[in-house]
Amino acid sequence: MEKKITYSKLKHRRPFNWFKALSGADISIDWGYLHNKSMEWVTCAVGNQCATIHREYNGEPCDSELADLGCNFTTAIHEKNSKRALDILEQIEIRSAYLITLYARFK
Repeated sequence: MEKKITYSKLKHRRPFNWFKALSGADISIDWGYLHNKSMEWVTCAVGNQCATIHREYNGEPCDSELADLGCNFTTAIHEKNSKRALDILEQIEIRSAYLITLYARFK
């Protein structure tokens, strides 16, 4: 089976575990730091997805549903709403898995 790399790694950025950052019981979350990471396609939750997902020149996914989820994720981070961000993160994982499977069919 072919090993998949994330878009972040492709762009030489260290992977970031959004689940860990948002799931911790630590109430001292650095929301400013998280917001800055969420503002770039390469370091946001979508950047942690497989590099095979089709993207625009700036890293934005070509798939409008996935792009919208990424924008909604950033909004949830801006609002300091970890529950909503985690829910959206799950949706990003599901949509990404679907797209990766779809792309593999047409290789």
